[in-house]
Amino acid sequence: MYIKNIGKVPLMTIKDKRSIFNKVTKENSKKVVRKSVSQKIKNMAKKHGITITFKRNNKRLYKSEAQIKKQIELKKKRVKKKRVKKKRKRKMKKRRK
Repeated sequence: MYIKNIGKVPLMTIKDKRSIFNKVTKENSKKVVRKSVSQKIKNMAKKHGITITFKRNNKRLYKSEAQIKKQIELKKKRVKKKRVKKKRKRKMKKRRK
């Protein structure tokens, strides 16, 4: 049997495997939890109607700033497309009259 970051391991019980796996994954994963997001991004998100938090294990956590910025950009593109479509329809109505 071969486990990543440990090498060859003799056959063992499921309980032993789990304990080794948990030790390896805990060492490799260092979670950084942000307390809040900058005020500028909060204002931008509010303006475009994007939530800055999400639920994990019944707790509210902040999204990363990069993720919020990306959502804001997508929202801007969608709004821009809607405006262009509405303008085209208005022009067509004026021509028919």
